[in-house]
Amino acid sequence: MGLFMRISGLLGQVLILLLRAAAASDNLPALLGSNATQFAVYSLPNVTFPLSPSWAGQIPIPGASDDKLFFWLFQGESHNASQNLIKTQIPYFAHAVLSGRSILPLNLKAIALGDAVFGNGAAVSDVVTTTYLHQQASYYGIPEPILSAFDAADRQCGFDRVLSQLTYPPKGSISIPGNPEGLNFLRRKRELPANKKAKTKRQQPCPDDGKAPDTPALINASVNAACFLGCATFSTALAYLNSTHGCFNPYNVHYTCQERLEDYDSASWLNQPGVKKAIHALQKEYQECNETILETTELPEPPAYEVLPELLAKGVKVHVYSGDWDLLLNHWGTELVLQNMT
Repeated sequence: MGLFMRISGLLGQVLILLLRAAAASDNLPALLGSNATQFAVYSLPNVTFPLSPSWAGQIPIPGASDDKLFFWLFQGESHNASQNLIKTQIPYFAHAVLSGRSILPLNLKAIALGDAVFGNGAAVSDVVTTTYLHQQASYYGIPEPILSAFDAADRQCGFDRVLSQLTYPPKGSISIPGNPEGLNFLRRKRELPANKKAKTKRQQPCPDDGKAPDTPALINASVNAACFLGCATFSTALAYLNSTHGCFNPYNVHYTCQERLEDYDSASWLNQPGVKKAIHALQKEYQECNETILETTELPEPPAYEVLPELLAKGVKVHVYSGDWDLLLNHWGTELVLQNMT
Protein backbone atom coordinates (compact mmCIF):
# COMPACT_ATOMS: atom_id res chain seq x y z
CA MET A 1 0.00 0.00 0.00
CA GLY A 2 3.03 2.31 0.13
CA LEU A 3 2.54 3.58 -3.42
CA PHE A 4 -1.16 4.17 -2.88
CA MET A 5 -0.58 6.02 0.39
CA ARG A 6 1.81 8.46 -1.27
CA ILE A 7 -0.54 9.59 -4.04
CA SER A 8 -0.55 13.37 -4.27
CA GLY A 9 -0.48 16.34 -6.61
CA LEU A 10 -0.63 15.63 -10.32
CA LEU A 11 -0.66 11.86 -9.96
CA GLY A 12 -3.81 12.12 -7.89
CA GLN A 13 -5.64 12.77 -11.15
CA VAL A 14 -4.95 9.19 -12.18
CA LEU A 15 -6.91 7.85 -9.25
CA ILE A 16 -9.94 9.71 -10.62
CA LEU A 17 -10.08 7.12 -13.38
CA LEU A 18 -10.29 4.31 -10.88
CA LEU A 19 -12.79 6.00 -8.60
CA ARG A 20 -15.32 7.02 -11.25
CA ALA A 21 -16.81 3.55 -11.32
CA ALA A 22 -17.61 3.83 -7.62
CA ALA A 23 -19.55 7.06 -8.01
CA ALA A 24 -22.57 5.21 -9.39
CA SER A 25 -22.58 2.67 -6.57
CA ASP A 26 -23.24 2.56 -2.85
CA ASN A 27 -19.55 3.16 -2.19
CA LEU A 28 -19.80 6.95 -2.40
CA PRO A 29 -20.66 7.56 1.28
CA ALA A 30 -17.83 5.24 2.30
CA LEU A 31 -15.40 7.13 0.09
CA LEU A 32 -16.45 10.68 0.89
CA GLY A 33 -18.22 10.41 4.21
CA SER A 34 -21.90 10.96 4.95
CA ASN A 35 -21.74 14.65 4.02
CA ALA A 36 -20.82 14.05 0.37
CA THR A 37 -22.75 17.16 -0.70
CA GLN A 38 -19.84 19.35 0.37
CA PHE A 39 -17.92 17.93 -2.60
CA ALA A 40 -20.72 18.36 -5.16
CA VAL A 41 -19.88 20.17 -8.40
CA TYR A 42 -22.98 22.10 -9.47
CA SER A 43 -21.69 24.04 -12.48
CA LEU A 44 -18.51 25.06 -14.30
CA PRO A 45 -17.66 28.43 -15.89
CA ASN A 46 -18.32 28.65 -19.64
CA VAL A 47 -19.78 25.12 -19.78
CA THR A 48 -23.22 25.27 -21.38
CA PHE A 49 -23.95 21.55 -21.87
CA PRO A 50 -25.52 19.41 -19.11
CA LEU A 51 -22.96 18.06 -16.63
CA SER A 52 -23.01 14.54 -15.29
CA PRO A 53 -23.34 14.45 -11.49
CA SER A 54 -19.86 14.77 -10.03
CA TRP A 55 -18.01 15.40 -6.79
CA ALA A 56 -14.60 17.03 -6.36
CA GLY A 57 -12.33 18.17 -3.59
CA GLN A 58 -9.52 17.11 -1.31
CA ILE A 59 -9.43 14.23 1.13
CA PRO A 60 -6.67 13.23 3.59
CA ILE A 61 -4.24 10.51 2.51
CA PRO A 62 -3.85 7.78 5.16
CA GLY A 63 -0.33 7.86 6.54
CA ALA A 64 0.49 11.29 5.05
CA SER A 65 -0.64 13.92 7.54
CA ASP A 66 0.69 16.86 5.54
CA ASP A 67 -0.73 15.86 2.19
CA LYS A 68 -4.16 15.51 0.60
CA LEU A 69 -5.52 13.86 -2.51
CA PHE A 70 -7.48 15.89 -5.04
CA PHE A 71 -10.21 13.81 -6.69
CA TRP A 72 -13.00 14.31 -9.20
CA LEU A 73 -15.69 11.63 -9.26
CA PHE A 74 -18.12 11.32 -12.17
CA GLN A 75 -21.23 9.20 -11.87
CA GLY A 76 -21.20 6.16 -14.13
CA GLU A 77 -19.10 7.60 -16.94
CA SER A 78 -16.64 5.83 -19.19
CA HIS A 79 -13.17 7.27 -18.94
CA ASN A 80 -9.87 7.92 -20.64
CA ALA A 81 -6.65 9.67 -19.65
CA SER A 82 -5.23 12.36 -21.88
CA GLN A 83 -1.52 12.11 -21.12
CA ASN A 84 0.60 9.13 -22.16
CA LEU A 85 2.77 9.35 -19.03
CA ILE A 86 -0.27 9.56 -16.77
CA LYS A 87 -1.64 6.39 -18.36
CA THR A 88 1.57 4.62 -17.40
CA GLN A 89 0.55 4.97 -13.75
CA ILE A 90 -2.88 3.39 -14.16
CA PRO A 91 -1.78 -0.27 -13.77
CA TYR A 92 0.16 0.65 -10.61
CA PHE A 93 -2.86 2.38 -9.11
CA ALA A 94 -5.06 -0.55 -10.10
CA HIS A 95 -2.64 -2.90 -8.38
CA ALA A 96 -2.69 -0.71 -5.27
CA VAL A 97 -6.50 -0.66 -5.24
CA LEU A 98 -6.60 -4.46 -5.36
CA SER A 99 -4.10 -4.64 -2.51
CA GLY A 100 -6.01 -2.14 -0.35
CA ARG A 101 -9.65 -3.11 -0.63
CA SER A 102 -10.00 -2.93 3.14
CA ILE A 103 -9.31 0.82 2.89
CA LEU A 104 -10.88 1.55 -0.51
CA PRO A 105 -13.65 -0.99 -1.17
CA LEU A 106 -13.73 -0.89 -4.96
CA ASN A 107 -14.69 -3.83 -7.13
CA LEU A 108 -12.17 -3.15 -9.87
CA LYS A 109 -12.93 -5.26 -12.93
CA ALA A 110 -11.09 -3.63 -15.84
CA ILE A 111 -8.73 -0.86 -16.90
CA ALA A 112 -8.06 0.71 -20.29
CA LEU A 113 -4.68 1.74 -21.71
CA GLY A 114 -5.07 3.84 -24.83
CA ASP A 115 -1.85 5.00 -26.51
CA ALA A 116 -0.08 4.37 -23.23
CA VAL A 117 3.58 3.97 -22.32
CA PHE A 118 3.48 0.64 -20.51
CA GLY A 119 6.44 -1.34 -21.89
CA ASN A 120 10.10 -1.11 -22.85
CA GLY A 121 10.75 2.41 -24.15
CA ALA A 122 13.01 1.20 -26.95
CA ALA A 123 10.43 -1.35 -28.11
CA VAL A 124 7.71 1.27 -28.54
CA SER A 125 9.94 3.84 -30.25
CA ASP A 126 13.22 3.22 -32.11
CA VAL A 127 12.69 -0.47 -32.83
CA VAL A 128 9.43 0.09 -34.73
CA THR A 129 9.92 3.58 -36.22
CA THR A 130 11.12 2.49 -39.66
CA THR A 131 8.24 0.02 -40.03
CA TYR A 132 5.80 2.81 -39.19
CA LEU A 133 7.45 5.15 -41.72
CA HIS A 134 6.91 2.55 -44.44
CA GLN A 135 3.25 2.34 -43.41
CA GLN A 136 2.85 6.12 -43.82
CA ALA A 137 5.26 6.54 -46.77
CA SER A 138 2.61 7.04 -49.44
CA TYR A 139 0.73 9.62 -47.38
CA TYR A 140 3.87 11.67 -46.77
CA GLY A 141 5.49 10.96 -50.10
CA ILE A 142 8.70 9.81 -48.43
CA PRO A 143 11.33 9.22 -51.17
CA GLU A 144 12.78 5.74 -51.55
CA PRO A 145 16.36 6.85 -50.72
CA ILE A 146 15.11 8.19 -47.38
CA LEU A 147 13.31 4.94 -46.58
CA SER A 148 16.40 2.99 -47.63
CA ALA A 149 18.50 5.03 -45.19
CA PHE A 150 16.14 4.11 -42.35
CA ASP A 151 16.17 0.47 -43.52
CA ALA A 152 19.95 0.51 -43.32
CA ALA A 153 19.73 1.87 -39.79
CA ASP A 154 17.36 -0.95 -38.84
CA ARG A 155 19.81 -3.55 -40.16
CA GLN A 156 22.72 -1.86 -38.40
CA CYS A 157 20.88 -1.77 -35.06
CA GLY A 158 19.26 -5.21 -35.37
CA PHE A 159 15.72 -3.85 -35.38
CA ASP A 160 14.82 -5.78 -38.54
CA ARG A 161 15.55 -9.06 -36.75
CA VAL A 162 13.25 -8.04 -33.90
CA LEU A 163 10.27 -7.31 -36.11
CA SER A 164 10.70 -10.51 -38.10
CA GLN A 165 9.81 -12.33 -34.88
CA LEU A 166 6.60 -10.38 -34.38
CA THR A 167 4.14 -13.13 -35.29
CA TYR A 168 0.88 -14.51 -33.97
CA PRO A 169 0.58 -16.76 -32.13
CA PRO A 170 3.74 -15.64 -30.30
CA LYS A 171 6.72 -18.01 -30.28
CA GLY A 172 8.26 -16.48 -27.18
CA SER A 173 9.75 -13.25 -25.91
CA ILE A 174 11.93 -11.07 -28.16
CA SER A 175 15.17 -9.46 -27.00
CA ILE A 176 15.65 -5.75 -27.70
CA PRO A 177 19.19 -5.20 -29.01
CA GLY A 178 21.46 -2.55 -27.56
CA ASN A 179 20.24 0.54 -25.76
CA PRO A 180 18.85 2.87 -28.46
CA GLU A 181 18.58 6.45 -27.18
CA GLY A 182 19.05 5.08 -23.65
CA LEU A 183 15.48 3.75 -23.70
CA ASN A 184 16.02 0.00 -23.27
CA PHE A 185 14.82 -0.49 -19.71
CA LEU A 186 16.49 -3.85 -19.13
CA ARG A 187 19.85 -2.66 -20.46
CA ARG A 188 19.71 0.51 -18.32
CA LYS A 189 18.83 -1.59 -15.30
CA ARG A 190 21.92 -3.75 -15.79
CA GLU A 191 24.34 -0.97 -16.65
CA LEU A 192 23.49 1.69 -14.05
CA PRO A 193 24.86 1.40 -10.50
CA ALA A 194 22.30 0.41 -7.89
CA ASN A 195 22.43 3.83 -6.22
CA LYS A 196 21.64 5.73 -9.42
CA LYS A 197 18.19 6.26 -10.85
CA ALA A 198 17.69 4.96 -14.39
CA LYS A 199 16.72 7.73 -16.77
CA THR A 200 14.38 7.29 -19.70
CA LYS A 201 15.78 10.36 -21.43
CA ARG A 202 19.05 10.61 -23.29
CA GLN A 203 21.85 12.11 -21.25
CA GLN A 204 22.29 15.35 -23.21
CA PRO A 205 20.38 17.26 -25.88
CA CYS A 206 21.66 17.18 -29.43
CA PRO A 207 22.92 20.57 -30.62
CA ASP A 208 20.77 22.34 -33.18
CA ASP A 209 23.19 22.86 -36.05
CA GLY A 210 20.45 23.84 -38.48
CA LYS A 211 20.91 20.69 -40.57
CA ALA A 212 17.67 18.76 -40.73
CA PRO A 213 18.19 15.04 -41.49
CA ASP A 214 16.59 15.23 -44.93
CA THR A 215 19.20 13.30 -46.95
CA PRO A 216 20.43 9.70 -46.56
CA ALA A 217 23.82 10.91 -45.31
CA LEU A 218 22.30 13.25 -42.72
CA ILE A 219 19.88 10.55 -41.59
CA ASN A 220 22.79 8.18 -41.03
CA ALA A 221 24.66 10.87 -39.08
CA SER A 222 21.61 11.61 -36.92
CA VAL A 223 20.89 7.95 -36.20
CA ASN A 224 24.47 7.48 -35.00
CA ALA A 225 24.85 10.82 -33.17
CA ALA A 226 26.60 10.41 -29.82
CA CYS A 227 24.19 12.79 -28.12
CA PHE A 228 21.32 10.43 -29.06
CA LEU A 229 23.26 7.47 -27.60
CA GLY A 230 23.06 5.62 -30.91
CA CYS A 231 20.45 3.89 -33.06
CA ALA A 232 18.20 6.95 -32.82
CA THR A 233 15.72 6.13 -35.58
CA PHE A 234 12.87 7.59 -33.56
CA SER A 235 14.33 11.05 -32.94
CA THR A 236 15.72 11.13 -36.48
CA ALA A 237 12.29 10.37 -37.95
CA LEU A 238 10.70 13.12 -35.85
CA ALA A 239 13.31 15.61 -37.04
CA TYR A 240 12.89 14.54 -40.67
CA LEU A 241 9.10 14.82 -40.65
CA ASN A 242 9.18 18.13 -38.78
CA SER A 243 11.57 19.57 -41.36
CA THR A 244 9.70 18.35 -44.43
CA HIS A 245 6.07 18.82 -43.30
CA GLY A 246 5.12 22.11 -41.69
CA CYS A 247 2.02 20.78 -39.98
CA PHE A 248 3.50 17.53 -38.73
CA ASN A 249 1.91 16.30 -35.49
CA PRO A 250 3.34 13.07 -34.00
CA TYR A 251 0.08 12.40 -32.14
CA ASN A 252 -1.86 12.51 -35.42
CA VAL A 253 0.35 12.10 -38.48
CA HIS A 254 -2.60 12.90 -40.76
CA TYR A 255 -3.18 16.27 -39.14
CA THR A 256 -3.42 19.23 -41.51
CA CYS A 257 -3.22 22.95 -40.79
CA GLN A 258 -6.90 23.34 -41.69
CA GLU A 259 -7.97 21.22 -38.73
CA ARG A 260 -8.11 22.26 -35.11
CA LEU A 261 -5.88 20.37 -32.72
CA GLU A 262 -7.69 18.68 -29.85
CA ASP A 263 -4.99 19.44 -27.31
CA TYR A 264 -6.36 22.84 -26.37
CA ASP A 265 -4.96 24.89 -23.52
CA SER A 266 -6.75 23.08 -20.72
CA ALA A 267 -4.38 24.49 -18.07
CA SER A 268 -5.58 28.06 -18.70
CA TRP A 269 -9.21 27.00 -18.28
CA LEU A 270 -8.52 24.97 -15.14
CA ASN A 271 -6.58 27.89 -13.62
CA GLN A 272 -9.59 30.20 -13.75
CA PRO A 273 -10.58 31.12 -10.17
CA GLY A 274 -14.19 30.16 -10.87
CA VAL A 275 -13.22 26.68 -12.05
CA LYS A 276 -10.99 26.05 -9.04
CA LYS A 277 -13.77 27.21 -6.74
CA ALA A 278 -16.35 24.99 -8.44
CA ILE A 279 -14.22 21.85 -8.05
CA HIS A 280 -13.05 22.79 -4.54
CA ALA A 281 -9.36 23.01 -5.54
CA LEU A 282 -6.82 25.20 -3.82
CA GLN A 283 -6.56 28.71 -5.26
CA LYS A 284 -3.04 28.32 -6.58
CA GLU A 285 -1.46 28.23 -10.03
CA TYR A 286 -1.40 24.81 -11.68
CA GLN A 287 0.50 23.61 -14.72
CA GLU A 288 -0.40 20.90 -17.19
CA CYS A 289 2.77 18.86 -16.81
CA ASN A 290 5.18 19.06 -13.90
CA GLU A 291 8.53 17.45 -14.71
CA THR A 292 9.62 17.52 -11.05
CA ILE A 293 6.64 15.44 -9.96
CA LEU A 294 7.02 13.04 -12.89
CA GLU A 295 10.70 12.45 -12.12
CA THR A 296 10.09 12.13 -8.39
CA THR A 297 7.40 9.51 -8.93
CA GLU A 298 9.15 7.62 -11.73
CA LEU A 299 8.04 4.01 -11.66
CA PRO A 300 10.53 1.24 -10.79
CA GLU A 301 9.81 -0.51 -14.09
CA PRO A 302 7.27 -0.41 -16.94
CA PRO A 303 4.04 -2.14 -15.85
CA ALA A 304 4.26 -4.72 -18.65
CA TYR A 305 6.99 -6.60 -16.77
CA GLU A 306 5.20 -7.53 -13.54
CA VAL A 307 2.24 -5.33 -12.65
CA LEU A 308 0.07 -6.00 -15.71
CA PRO A 309 0.61 -9.79 -15.60
CA GLU A 310 -0.38 -9.74 -11.92
CA LEU A 311 -3.56 -7.78 -12.70
CA LEU A 312 -4.48 -10.27 -15.41
CA ALA A 313 -3.80 -13.18 -13.08
CA LYS A 314 -6.19 -11.63 -10.54
CA GLY A 315 -8.98 -11.42 -13.13
CA VAL A 316 -8.71 -7.72 -14.04
CA LYS A 317 -9.39 -7.24 -17.73
CA VAL A 318 -7.00 -4.91 -19.56
CA HIS A 319 -8.14 -3.14 -22.71
CA VAL A 320 -5.15 -1.96 -24.79
CA TYR A 321 -5.43 0.05 -27.98
CA SER A 322 -3.26 2.28 -30.18
CA GLY A 323 -4.23 4.73 -32.90
CA ASP A 324 -3.16 4.06 -36.49
CA TRP A 325 -2.09 7.68 -36.89
CA ASP A 326 -0.07 7.97 -33.67
CA LEU A 327 3.68 7.90 -34.35
CA LEU A 328 4.77 8.42 -30.74
CA LEU A 329 3.07 5.23 -29.51
CA ASN A 330 2.17 3.34 -32.65
CA HIS A 331 0.51 -0.05 -32.82
CA TRP A 332 3.69 -1.88 -33.88
CA GLY A 333 5.32 -1.01 -30.58
CA THR A 334 2.20 -1.97 -28.65
CA GLU A 335 2.10 -5.36 -30.39
CA LEU A 336 5.79 -5.94 -29.59
CA VAL A 337 5.28 -5.14 -25.90
CA LEU A 338 2.22 -7.39 -25.70
CA GLN A 339 4.04 -10.27 -27.37
CA ASN A 340 6.87 -9.92 -24.86
CA MET A 341 4.37 -10.36 -22.03
CA THR A 342 3.66 -13.93 -23.14
